[in-house]
Amino acid sequence: MQIPETYVSSILIILPHHLQARLIPLMQQLAPDTMRNFTAHITVLYPFVSIDQLDPACETLKALLVNTPPFEVTLHQFTRHDTVIFMYPTETAPIRRIRQRIMEAFPAITPYNGAFGLDPEPHVTVAKFETSDAQLGVALPEFQPVTFKVDRLHVNSGLPGSVLPWITHDVILLRGN
Repeated sequence: MQIPETYVSSILIILPHHLQARLIPLMQQLAPDTMRNFTAHITVLYPFVSIDQLDPACETLKALLVNTPPFEVTLHQFTRHDTVIFMYPTETAPIRRIRQRIMEAFPAITPYNGAFGLDPEPHVTVAKFETSDAQLGVALPEFQPVTFKVDRLHVNSGLPGSVLPWITHDVILLRGN
């Protein structure tokens, strides 16, 4: 079976269930058309490799990150920017280090194809809007800081703009000391 070339892959930190339960209803309420097929996540690297290269690329990731220790991420507040509502982690260094190591192993890959520079700010996208005015008109709930442990990365693939959900191709465990 030939896979359409429009499928892409990404490396994500998928937020734990208790945060999915808080954020998914909000994501679907605020932006049901643009956020319907996404779990709440922090993108480590998008796009990643082509679909036909996922298996060997995941083996490379496993070898590359085998000694990477788990780390904690704290999400603390909503942030508005242009047409998007984000949540930024308070400490991004572990995510940036992992992304940098992956980019060194896969030098042809640039985050977001360079649209946001070589080191875009790690974040959780909560909602995307057609205009900045639409985004400004949304009331956001209070959000108390929440810390969670990151002990794995998900390598997902999907069809951008499709109604189909993105699917996990592999999970890269972080087991270092």
